[in-house]
Amino acid sequence: MKYILFFIFLVCYSFSVNSERYSCKYNEFETIKNITFDRVTHSHFKMCDNKNCDKNRFVVMYADEDNLIFGNIILKKETESEGFQIFIIDKSTNLFTATKISLPKNNVSNEFIKGECVLN
Repeated sequence: MKYILFFIFLVCYSFSVNSERYSCKYNEFETIKNITFDRVTHSHFKMCDNKNCDKNRFVVMYADEDNLIFGNIILKKETESEGFQIFIIDKSTNLFTATKISLPKNNVSNEFIKGECVLN
C-alpha cells in the first residue's frame, strides 16, 4: 500500500512540475497583446502569441521562488547568431520583461517590452 501511495504522489508531482503556464499581456502601439509561456519540460518553455506558438524552445537559465529567467539565441542560419532573447518573470509582483538584443553588425533592432503575468 505504501508503494502505491508513493507512486501516485510521484506521478502527480511530476505532472505538476511541467504544468506551469503564465498568461501575460503588454501594450504595443496602444493595443493590448497577449502571450503565454508554457513549461514543456523541466528546463524549457514555449511561447504562444494569440495561439500562434513559436517553434523555438526557451531554456530556463534561473528559477527560484521569486524569479524565472529563460531565453534563447536567435539564429539567422543554423550556425549564425543574430542575437538573443531573454524573458524575466517576477513571480512576487506578477510583472515580466522581455528583451531581444541583436549582435553587432546585424540590422535587427533591439526590442524591450514589459507587462503583467498571471500564473494559470
